[in-house]
This record gives sequence, structure tokens and C-alpha cells, in this order.
Amino acid sequence: MIQIGLVKYLIFFSCFHFMIVSPQINLYLKEDANGIAVEDICFYYESTEMWIWTWSTEIITFCMNKSLAEWHVETPNPNIDTIFTFAMLNEKNITSEQLYNWSAPIDLIERYELYLNNQSLDMGNQLYYNCSALAFGPQCQFKLDSYDSTSPFDYMYLYFREQYFSNEPVTMTCYIHLQCDRGLPSLCLDWTEICDGKIDCKNGIDEKDCWLFTTNVCQDDEYRCLNGQCAPLPFRKVDSMLASQCLDWSDEPGREYSSVASATLSTAKEDMICSWRQHWKFSWFNDYYFTSSCQKSRHTLINKIIFSPESSATMNNSCLLAFQCYTQNNSTCLNLCVDRQCLRIINSTCPTMFFYPTAPIAFGHIYFAYTKQYVINSTAIELSRPEYICYDERMCNGFSVNVTLLSFEGKICRRPQDFPLIFNDQPITSLMEFIQLVYSQLTHCNTIIYDDSTVCLSPYMYKCQNSSKCIQIDYIDDGIRDCDYNDDEGQTAVDKFCWMNDINIFYQCLYEDKCISQRRIRDGNEDCKELYDVCSSDEKASIPLDKPKIHFLDICDKYVSHKKIESDGQVHTDETDCEQWPCNNRKTRCDRVWDCPNGTDEKGCWTFSPMKSLSNQYICISILTNEFIYLSIEKMNDGIIDCVGRVDEPRFCSKNTLEMIVYCENNTHYQCISWNEFCLSNYNCNENMDELKKYCETTIDASLILHNQINFETKSDSSHQFICHHGLSVQGLRSQVCFCPQSYYGDRCQYQNQRVSLVINIDEYNPSAQTPFVFLISLVDNSNQRIIHSYRQISSLIWNNVLRAYHVQLVYSTQPKDITKKYFVHVDIYETIALVYHGSMFIELKFPFLPVERVAFEIHLPKLTDTIRTCLNHECMNGECVHYLNKQDKYFCRCKPGWAGKYCQISHVCSCSSDSLCVGITANNRSICVCPMNKFGPRCLVTNNICKKNPCRNGGLCLPENDYLTRGKSQRYYCICPRGFWNDGCDWIDQKRIILVNESIQFSSPTYVFFYFIELDSTRDVNSRVVCPNQTSIIIYSYPYATFNYIIAKILSNYYLIKNDTLSSLYRCQSIGEIFAESIVEMQLIRRLKYYHVPCQNHSLNVLCFYDDIYVCVCRDFYGERLADCIEISRHYLYFRLPGVLHDEIEYACLPNKSAYSSTLSTFSTTHSTTITSIDNVMSSIYMSKYIIYIFVFIFCISTYLCFY
Repeated sequence: MIQIGLVKYLIFFSCFHFMIVSPQINLYLKEDANGIAVEDICFYYESTEMWIWTWSTEIITFCMNKSLAEWHVETPNPNIDTIFTFAMLNEKNITSEQLYNWSAPIDLIERYELYLNNQSLDMGNQLYYNCSALAFGPQCQFKLDSYDSTSPFDYMYLYFREQYFSNEPVTMTCYIHLQCDRGLPSLCLDWTEICDGKIDCKNGIDEKDCWLFTTNVCQDDEYRCLNGQCAPLPFRKVDSMLASQCLDWSDEPGREYSSVASATLSTAKEDMICSWRQHWKFSWFNDYYFTSSCQKSRHTLINKIIFSPESSATMNNSCLLAFQCYTQNNSTCLNLCVDRQCLRIINSTCPTMFFYPTAPIAFGHIYFAYTKQYVINSTAIELSRPEYICYDERMCNGFSVNVTLLSFEGKICRRPQDFPLIFNDQPITSLMEFIQLVYSQLTHCNTIIYDDSTVCLSPYMYKCQNSSKCIQIDYIDDGIRDCDYNDDEGQTAVDKFCWMNDINIFYQCLYEDKCISQRRIRDGNEDCKELYDVCSSDEKASIPLDKPKIHFLDICDKYVSHKKIESDGQVHTDETDCEQWPCNNRKTRCDRVWDCPNGTDEKGCWTFSPMKSLSNQYICISILTNEFIYLSIEKMNDGIIDCVGRVDEPRFCSKNTLEMIVYCENNTHYQCISWNEFCLSNYNCNENMDELKKYCETTIDASLILHNQINFETKSDSSHQFICHHGLSVQGLRSQVCFCPQSYYGDRCQYQNQRVSLVINIDEYNPSAQTPFVFLISLVDNSNQRIIHSYRQISSLIWNNVLRAYHVQLVYSTQPKDITKKYFVHVDIYETIALVYHGSMFIELKFPFLPVERVAFEIHLPKLTDTIRTCLNHECMNGECVHYLNKQDKYFCRCKPGWAGKYCQISHVCSCSSDSLCVGITANNRSICVCPMNKFGPRCLVTNNICKKNPCRNGGLCLPENDYLTRGKSQRYYCICPRGFWNDGCDWIDQKRIILVNESIQFSSPTYVFFYFIELDSTRDVNSRVVCPNQTSIIIYSYPYATFNYIIAKILSNYYLIKNDTLSSLYRCQSIGEIFAESIVEMQLIRRLKYYHVPCQNHSLNVLCFYDDIYVCVCRDFYGERLADCIEISRHYLYFRLPGVLHDEIEYACLPNKSAYSSTLSTFSTTHSTTITSIDNVMSSIYMSKYIIYIFVFIFCISTYLCFY
């Protein structure tokens, strides 16, 4: 009967997992002989965000401390369906893949795989706990509160979205690795408040050594963040849509808080500082000065704690409670203040003078103070202003000396009227409003460095006038007074440091000799003057903070986009000398702006608008009759108003240049309003504007309507108790427990980890980019043990021509980190298919005083034929000396398997599978394994069979994703597609074109030919081919469904326009030296570009195309004219699809016997494809049989289960 019952259960158990939608969460843990975890219990979550051509990917680890996991399982445990031994599972042919699908812990699956391979009797008695629905864990200790999603990804997304939009602020998280006294025990420090330019701790330790940021010097190929951090320039060009690479957002001015305001689960944006110095720029953070955290709720929590009833040395509990009840009329006070009872308590319990709030309200040393007598004699409203403001006189000066000062608790106290405080017309009704006033007008009391000549003499520091203090130069001209006499906000201070352009702190106005702080960019104020009545350059949507290139479409568009130059005694910009530039061109056409005097560039553009066009006439509403009239083109912009809203005279509103505008006559403040604004608003313009409103319904921008209608409804009755801060709350056996992301730890995820935040971009412009690599990224110290504190493995492939950017967090194994050690990031690169080592990179960590150090870097993929540069170092005992790829002057000892340490002097037992690489050990002595592509798990013992189903069509090579992740993507593989095919499964056929090679083109040797598919101003696709001598045709491919205007071929340094699918010397593009006079050729680029339409307009020259050292231009017809289309091909080449030529193919492509060419990738691909082909013929029948079997199994399961009863 026992055997029958077991069979019955296993049958029903299999059917249960087959039928029920249950979350799949596979935990990682390391257990001892008794099945108790000796490491934290974790699971992995992949968060992926797509933007245009880039995937932003990060793998977030959620962990629970091993001591919190409730290992003493109660019997009976309602979360356990039954318990199996390994022997019982094996007897019923249960595979490790099935255990994986049933949410078994990964380590248990690996042990079961070892048992299946070894058939050890000892292992046969190990237990597997089968969990009920929604439960998971090694002993089913955990259970999700609810689960009605199709995947754990959906559940996690909805969970954290609800947490983000919840009205209830979370309790405060704390950074406890710096001993900070903020005046109250419950007022802790946040990691973002360290080195944020504001003192929060009484002793200023939170800003100690932070000035070292300023002295950091970046390389020529790096962008310097305002805080001194360096980031690769390619990030700003390709990856600006992702999270900022600068810790302080300075590479993305204006995006700070809009980017953080996202409900997506991401640590990339969480590892950022939203500086208190910038809050004044954004309405939703305005007056939030207490913190630099990007979590707005933290300001609210600090505010509550400051005004909480926590006693201090100057104020006991009775005094504090009575004062709060009297001044705040708190409902919790009940009738305490009836009949002046509060005042009697204050009189009897309060000291003669006291601080309230009891903690510093600003900069670690400013307090509000009251005398007992003043309180008794004042009303509650009068007490909303402090009697005294007390401060450390060493920290701020510049006040009037002809006043009475008090000394109290080591502070100098003045009355508020003795400060230069400016009060607005609105009365102050609360102390919080007064605190905001202090933060906005007494910021010079935020003194970080004073009386330190060593620091202040640094060229990166500014010495305040008539003071012993100095400030970082990036605080100059930022709108905040830092010096006692406000000299840091004057133009003189800016001009003194503007020449230090290499540090990227100041922005030089484009059309005047003036610099401004980059903090003023896009702040709503026009600080730079321009020649034209258009938007100031510092307020434009895109600011070239690095060395800008001149974009062809920016020329003569009425926006000064580039710095001025001086030539021949004259000043030139992109907007001077525009006489040769046609007003009706590709940028101005149909842009809702009249660039041509008679509006021909807008003629025929708008089917529904306040002004329709018809032939050489325009239809508008007459200002005289309020009826439609036909207006000849000669009457457009002639200075006489004929149409309602002056739409025929755009010169009245020259400043509004973004779209069609309306002149609102009766509105004195906003006379020139956009068409969308006119339709959405209720402006009182004049009586006949109602006729114009009739067109709003058909012309209004739908995106604006949606923007006004979107409103996230927050749930006040949230079903989740967000007790885990940014962690995941699950039901334990006795209470709610928390899985914390790697940023936090503690039983409620309440403490903040020290960590390294990495933003990684893969260099896609590389022939090896279509070869799969795995990167082992480790946080290492420089001790003799060379301890690997944490690591992450990521796979890379430019998949489907989509680039990938990664965010990785690495946590120190000991908290706090050992400040006597130096730490760095070490990156090992392996080719995935053959597991061949291809080099390592060294990433320096420059700022050990930071709790979170953010580093952005680029991985340049090596060629598969590159050799590893070794060195001689006899100290490498059991390994070899290897130079780093990116730091040739640095080297390390690469250890053999089973050895570790700085000199490979430490032996260890490797537990990796035999077909994997054992590359080191972690801080807790666990082997680090690099798995073959069809294996995963800590020891690479779990098999991933996804590619056995041959999902890649047309000979594509299937590569499995890391299958241990809880993810949102249903596809757990990607395909390397052969030429001519595309998409996830290589089932999209590229557009194939056969280019005939005219006899006028001769190739004497194998030659690369690059083909650029051009659509207007962008490269839609790029192919590269090796053309052999005597070859008469070339096959090229473009994206399916892609549209393009023309194809350009590049052979060596020559360009050719492809016409009629023919490559011919007849269509060669001329160099500018062949068609322009020498005087024009020798002009600087910004001047020369303005003549580029001329050769196209001169039909006698018969110019098809021409080029300079940057642009290739094609002459094409454009609305009755012949204009130049110029594109910077070299620039766009980096953004789009990679060349189709594999590395070193040119050496083999033209050999008589091409089979001699066989790389590691092609060998594997052939083998893999052969295996796939051999089973492909029977796969379709297997798939059909599988589903039929499922139906029979389902029926059998139900009937069998019922029969046993």
C-alpha cells in the first residue's frame, strides 16, 4: 500500500506541476551536512529595459541572511506537500530539469545531479521538500502573499510598482558604517548624504576628504562629471538614454528627477545622488533640503524625526511635549493645553533656554533656540518663528556686528532680524517654512573646509574673499551662496576658472565671451545671450558638453549650436553667412515654422490647421469677416494682418519657433502661444478667436492630451505591508520575512551596504562582437590573499543588432570595508563556446571614502586571434604573469585551477564540473566556475536543454541565456543568425541585393567594401564584404522592411553612389577639392558647410555626390530644388548593425579552398548545426506527439488519482 500511495502521489505531483500556474523562484544557498544554509539565501532577478537600439540589463540579487531563514521546520508544515529522498526521485525517473521547473533550490538540484552521476548511497537519503502552491525554499519556509501573475517578473513588477506609488512613506534606511551624530539617536545618515556638499554630522565627518574628488583628472576620451568622476565619452554618445554614468547626474543635466521617478525595479537609478544643491531647480523637490537622497519620502521622514518628541540635554520629555502641544495644536495632546496647562508645564519643567528642535536643523551646527520667558509671553503663531538662531561662528560670518549676541551650548545666538534674511510677502506659519528660509539664505554657513592651507591652495579650490574657508570650484556660480560675502556667485570667480575647460565644470556661451556653471544648464533661466530672438543656448534641449561635432542639419537653422570662431578678423558661427542656404530644406520643411518669408517651406504640410494651403494660395479665417478666404502667397508675412490669430504674419511671434503659433492679442503676458497651448487653454485672446478653436479637435497634439489625462492612482488600502523597504516581503512560517536587494541588509532591509556600482558598455564596433563572450567581473582587494569579495558573470552578444549595456553591483564581503586595503575591479574575458581565456581588464577604484562608488567603463572585445601578453614574474608560483588589456603597465598572476592568492600561493579544492573552468574562490571559500554554454549553477552541474529544441531557424546558432534568473522574457535563448537572416529565431529574411561590379572597378587583391544604407540623415544599415579579384557581383543584405534612400559604397578612401544596383566608376563621389575653389576648401568646416548646396544647385556640374574628411553628400531633388544630403557616415557607423565580416576573414575569403578557414566559432557552428539537422526532421512530429501525450497524461492523472480513492 505504501508503494501504491507513493506512485499515486508522484503521478498527481507531476500533474499538479503541469497544470497549476505557480511562481518559479529557484534559490541559491550553500548548505552544511544537516541541510542548514551556511551562506545567505538568494535568488536572482533580471531587470531589462529597452530603449531604441539598446538593452539596459541588470541582474539584481535578493538575499536573506541565513540566520533569519527559520530552519527548524514545524511539523506539520502546511507549505509542504510531501518529502522525497533522492533515491525515490531517481526511481521514478525525475530529472534535475524537472526539479528546476518545480522551484527547487539550485544547490539541491546540483547535489541531485551528482547523485544521478555517482549513485552514492549516502546521497540517496538526502531530502527534497515538495512545496505547495505559492511556497518555495529548501524546506518550503517561504510563501508569496498572493500570486495571480503569469510570471515572477510580473509579480515583482507589480509589487514594486505598488510600493513606489504607495502614499505611505517607508521607514528610514540607514548607513551605519560612519559614526555620525546628527543630534538625535533615530536620525541616521543616508549614503547619499556623504560627500554631497552639505554637512549633516556635527563633526563634519560626512564631508571629510571629499574635496579629493575635485583634483581627479580625466583622460582625453573621458567625460568629467561635476563631482570629479570620469566616464567614457562613448557613453554620452550612445547610452544617454540609460541611467546616468555620473553619480551626481551631471552627464544628464535636467534629467535627474524625471529619471528617478520610475516604478521599474532597478538599482541602476537607485545608486544615484539627487543633490540638495539642485532641488531648487525642480518643483517636486523644491524646498527639500534635508537630504540628497532621490527618495522624496526620506525628506518627509527626517522632518518627522526632527520634530518628534525625542528629548535632549537641553530639553526633557515633559518640557518637549508641552512645547509641541502648545505650538502645534497636535490632536494627540487631547486637553493637555486647556486653561494654559501647557504653559504651566513649560514654566515648571523647561530650562531657562533650550533648543527646539533638539537636533541641528541645518549644516550640522545651526539650531533654533527659545528662552522660557519668551515662550510664556508669546502666542503659538508667534512661536512659528524662532527667538534665536544659533550657529558655530567658525562656520559662517558676514553678519552685522552691531547687535547683541548670546552664547549658548558653545554656539553664538542671534535674533532672526539680525541676519540678512529676506522674507517674502507670505507670512511664515510654521518652523518648517523657517528652516527652508535658512537653507536658502544661510548656505554660506555650510562650511566644509576652512583654515587648511594645504587644501585651499589646490588649483581646483576657490579661496573665499576675506575668509579662511575655501570651496570646490564646481560650487562657483551654481546659484547657492557658499562664501560669506557671496563672491563665489560673481562672474569674476567664474572667469578665473573658465580656462580650466579640461575639467568640464563650466559651459562657455556660444556667442559671447562668458562662462556659466554647468549647473545652470537647462535651469529655466536664459544665461547666455544670442544674436537671434530664440532660445538661449544654455536652455536648448541638447547641450554638447563634450567637444561637439558640427551636424549638417544644424547649419543656418536660427539656433546657435556651436562655439564661435574667429577667422579673417570676423566672428563666425553656424548661423552666420547663411546667404547660400535655402530656407526650404529637409530640416525646415513642415516643421510648423515659417523659415521662408512667404511660408513656402510649410506649404501643403498640414491638412487640418488654422491655415490650409492650396496651390499658390493659403486658406485662413479672415480677420474682417470671420469667414474663409483665399490668401495669395505674396500676402504672407508682408506686415499686414489678414487672418485671425495673425497666422499669416509669423514675424509677430518670432520667439516661438517650435510649431505653428497664434497671436493672443488680449493676453499681455503670453501673447505668442503655441497652437497646442491655444487649444488646451482658456486664454482670452479676442472675440473672433472662437472660430479658430473649431480646428483644435483635429489638430491638437494627442500626446499632450494623454499627458494631461495620465494620473497614477495610489492605493491607500495597499494589500502589501511594505516592511522591507526596497526588498521583497514574503510570508515565513511565523511572520513576514524579507529578501533584500544587494544594496541593503538587515531583517527589514533597513541598512545600506557599501558597494561598487558599475555601468558597463560593450564596444560593439568590433569584428568579434558577434562572438559570444562571458565576462567575470570581480571586486578584489590588493592583499596577499587577493580576496574576491563578490563577483558577477554576464554574457555578451550583439544580439539582433541590438546593443547591450549592463549595470552591476558588487558588494564588499565585510561591512564596513577595510580602509587599510585598496580595492579594484578585475574583469576576465572568456569566449563562451570553447571557454577560451582572452584577457583581463583592470578598473581602478579611486575614491575609497565613498560608500557607493560608481564607475562607468567600456569593455573592448578582443579578437579571437589575439595572443595574451605574458610577462616574467617569478613570484607567480602556480600560474603565469599576464598584462592587463587596458593597462599594459599593470600585470597580475593568473592562477592555475585549484590555486588562488596574489601569487597563486593558496591551494583550494575546486568543486566545479569537469567541463567547466575553475577560476578562483570567493571570500567564503566557494569555487568560482565559468560554465559551458549549456550548463549553469554555482558548480555548472545543471543542464540547460533549451537549444535542443532548435528554436533558431535557417542554420542559426542557438545560445542559451543564463537560465537561473527570474525574468520577464519568455525567450531563454538567443540566436546567432547567418547572413541574410534576422530576428529572435533567424526567421526574418533580410532584403537581398546583388550589386554588379562594373568593369571600370578593378580589385587587384582582396579588399573590404563597406555598404551604407542611407535614409535621410541616418545610416539604417551597414554591410561589409571582402571582394576578390575578378569578382563581378557582391551580395549585400539590409533589414527586412527597412526603407532607405540610397546606398553608398566605400572602397579604401573612395566613395561611390550605387545606382541601378551597380558599382561603377561613373558614380564615384568627387572630393571637395575637385568641385570647390581652393579658398572654400581651406575654410574652417563651420564656414565651408554653408556652400555645400551650391554644387547640387548648379546643374551644369552634374554632381551626383561628393565628400570631405567627415561628410558624404548626395545631391537629390527636393521640392523643385536640388539640394545636398550630407551625412557623417563614420559617426553613424557606430550606432547600427555590425559589419558582416568575421575577424581575419579577409585572409581566407579569396582562397581557392575556403574550407581551410575554420575558426572556433565556425567549427562549433558546423557541429552544432549538424546535430540540429539530424534531429530536425523528426522534431515536428515529436512536438505534435508531445501535446497529444499531454492530453492523455492529464486524463490519466485525473482518473488514476480518483481510482486510488
